[in-house]
Amino acid sequence: MSLRDRIATRRFGEALVSPSAIVSTGAGAALAVLVGLGPIGVVLGGAAFFGGRMAFALRGSGPPKVRIDPFQLDDPWRRLTQDALAARAQFADAVRSAPDGPLRDRLAEIGTQISDNVDECWKVARAGHQLSAARARLDAVGARAELDSLGPLDGATPSVAATAEALQSQLDTARRLETTIDQTRDRLRLLNARLDDAVSRSIELSVSSATDTQIAEVGNDVAAITQEMEALRQALEIADGTVPIVSGEGPATASGSPA
Repeated sequence: MSLRDRIATRRFGEALVSPSAIVSTGAGAALAVLVGLGPIGVVLGGAAFFGGRMAFALRGSGPPKVRIDPFQLDDPWRRLTQDALAARAQFADAVRSAPDGPLRDRLAEIGTQISDNVDECWKVARAGHQLSAARARLDAVGARAELDSLGPLDGATPSVAATAEALQSQLDTARRLETTIDQTRDRLRLLNARLDDAVSRSIELSVSSATDTQIAEVGNDVAAITQEMEALRQALEIADGTVPIVSGEGPATASGSPA
């Protein structure tokens, strides 16, 4: 998070008016009085201690670090998460090997975006894992066999027709889940491939005389990937788990067309 974003957090706002901030300011002023610094020294001492308290608050005002454990997931979600983690590690190695200077600083900024991307990938993979688990609990084969055993439905009794409708609903749910799972997996694989490409280009730039334009292009590409990853994750979060919500261009409506 940028300094401005950290200051805008609720946690920092609470720290401004917290008892500890008041106590810190008073302690700084009291210390100035004890050493005989005079009125100006009292003000400066209180301000210094207050500033130290705010600096401490800023350090902890960022979002909680996401704990990523691919082994909580089944394949393909585990493998896709591991791919994203490998790309982040490879990029971190490139940043460490780059010489000190503006290039390394710019690469470090891109590294923050890549970390955000990996966090989003982890969330999408977890959602995909949950969808796969839900699909595994549906006995589509059994529902199909039972539906076929009812025979022709023309002239069927109301109870038989209702049974057929319920069984068909189960099959439709399974089909929609399968479509969502397949499209989510394919989209996540594509975004990971694009991230790998951005990392490869960054490594090349780290050992060459890269221009600001070239670095900016990589940063823009990584930012776009992260935005698409976030859109994919948000679509999965608002879905009911029964409609195909992922398209080639982003989230889709319940009918399957782009929103």
